[in-house]
Amino acid sequence: MSEARAPSYSTGPSRRGCHRIEDWQRCRRFFAYRHLLRLRPLREREALAIGSLVHIGRLWLNLQRMGRPEARGVDPVEKMRGAPSRIAFAFEAARRLFDAMRDQEVSPHRVVAAEEEHEARIAGSLHTQRLDEEALFQSPSGAGPAFAVGDTKTTGGELRYVGDEWAGSLQMLSAEMFGRAIARRLGYPWRGVYVNAVSKRTFEFRRVWLHQPEHLFAEAQKQIVEANAEIDAVAKSERPPWRYTMNRTACHGRFGTCEYRALCDRGESALAEFVSVADEATRIEA
Repeated sequence: MSEARAPSYSTGPSRRGCHRIEDWQRCRRFFAYRHLLRLRPLREREALAIGSLVHIGRLWLNLQRMGRPEARGVDPVEKMRGAPSRIAFAFEAARRLFDAMRDQEVSPHRVVAAEEEHEARIAGSLHTQRLDEEALFQSPSGAGPAFAVGDTKTTGGELRYVGDEWAGSLQMLSAEMFGRAIARRLGYPWRGVYVNAVSKRTFEFRRVWLHQPEHLFAEAQKQIVEANAEIDAVAKSERPPWRYTMNRTACHGRFGTCEYRALCDRGESALAEFVSVADEATRIEA
């Protein structure tokens, strides 16, 4: 894996990253609606809206910590309030979680980058990842700073389960692959991947370090290469997004009925219930 540049800032999913692959493997029709037609419900699921808003607040908080001029005098909470209406309805719940995270966080680290999208080639296949945070921590040996990457998660469960939930996931394995490459390029020892987790039930915040078995990285790379090849092959067939294969077993999941079910059931007549988005409104031009 050869890591390259970091061209943009946004809290949306990266161009050819893990969210894209996971959506493809969940349901090809879901993938087409979300990544080809770029459709979103007029009102996102509350859990997803809360997570998106907390990410927006975290982005602006980190930009302030980095001393970025575009964040000078900016209130991260007001950036959350000004988010697109499809997620802004969850502002009050998200603000409480963001405040809890900001108030409880003890930061023995220095954030050096926030929400930057990186790209790499894995066996010739282009793969991207947007990293929430890139930071320097004191190395466990005390020999100086070590490089780490972090992600922000809100959870309805207990924080003690966060590590088990996310360690070994494609997203976090990919984050570690990019993090190791960036650390080598910058000349720092590698510290690891962490999750900034806050509970929607107790409003407790905890930074959780992930322990990911080494043998999983080869499997993750294989999954990325094979999924990208499948996606690209179907795209070359010029199949219309509406004709991508539907996976009926994915119509109901963790958050209830699929948000695109109306499109599958009623076709284009249901488009009035969705909005097309070019990118999240949190994009920052460098």
